[in-house]
Amino acid sequence: LVAPAAFAQMDGMDHDAADEHAMDHTMMMEPVVDEYSFIAGMIPHHQEAVDTGLHVFVRTHRPEMRAFTWGIVTSQLAEIDLMNGWLAAWYPERSGEARYMPMMRDLTDLDPDTLDRVFLEDMIMHHEGAVMMARMLLDDGLAEHPEVAELARAIIAAQRAEIDQMRAWLDAWF
Repeated sequence: LVAPAAFAQMDGMDHDAADEHAMDHTMMMEPVVDEYSFIAGMIPHHQEAVDTGLHVFVRTHRPEMRAFTWGIVTSQLAEIDLMNGWLAAWYPERSGEARYMPMMRDLTDLDPDTLDRVFLEDMIMHHEGAVMMARMLLDDGLAEHPEVAELARAIIAAQRAEIDQMRAWLDAWF
């Protein structure tokens, strides 16, 4: 897992710091200017969630977190495969690569309880970023293929529900 040095050095995050962290990432995000930029940008965004989810899945002591992170891993891997197929079919002349700034902090040396808290804090912001990207695509009418608009709507619905769950766990556990 790779994280910007400033974020990796933070051992905890209060809500003000979390908001600043999200704002910093939002300013560095590539804008969604067309369908291609949405697909190409969502792939590394999802991959970071998969990598982080696997890390937490292996190290958490909470069965709820294990089930939750496994759900993120499996659903987002399926969406990555789908989007890679779309890039190959619809945009074969383009690289499929996007500039991406990781959002998640390094979880390597955290005890399991802190790991869960930091993951929940960071993944809420991460999911909010995906929802924002999907909203840009839909609100600006940028989807050229109905499948992409459908995926964007599915991302919004699934990740909003997951954000609610993560906030509830943060309140209940920390």
